[in-house]
Order: sequence, then C-alpha cells, then structure tokens
Amino acid sequence: MKRAAKVLFFLFIAAAIFVGGVYFWGKANYAATGPLRERTIIVIPSGTGVKQIAQILQANGVIEHSWLFVAAARLESAHRNL
Repeated sequence: MKRAAKVLFFLFIAAAIFVGGVYFWGKANYAATGPLRERTIIVIPSGTGVKQIAQILQANGVIEHSWLFVAAARLESAHRNL
C-alpha cells in the first residue's frame, strides 16, 4: 500500500510538471511573433468558425500551430467574437 502511494505521488508530480511545461510553452508561443517575416493580408470569410480560421492562418504561414490558436481563443473566450 505504501508503495502504491509513492507511485501515485510520483505520477501526480510528473503530470503536474508536464502540464505546467505545456502551459508555459503554449503561452510563450501564443504571445510570440508569428513566423512570417513580412506583413500579409489574409481574408477570412464571414461566418468562419475558429477551427477553420486557425487552419487558414496555418496554411498561409501566419501561425505555426492551429490547435494552439483554437485552444487560446477558447480559453480567452475570444472565439465568441470571431
């Protein structure tokens, strides 16, 4: 029983470190300057959903990770304004 508690504690700590790392990596990448070297204009059709917007931006090289864009938009409730 004591060994199981140690294993669970270790797994909890490992999961917390992993989640924290993903959080800080995502936050840094979301706030970072995009991969484009020059300004560009991308036309997003009216009524396009957040997932499709992310795919359009990634396909045009504006963002690197569409899933990060979607996650951040939902976490910040920004997807309601798109």
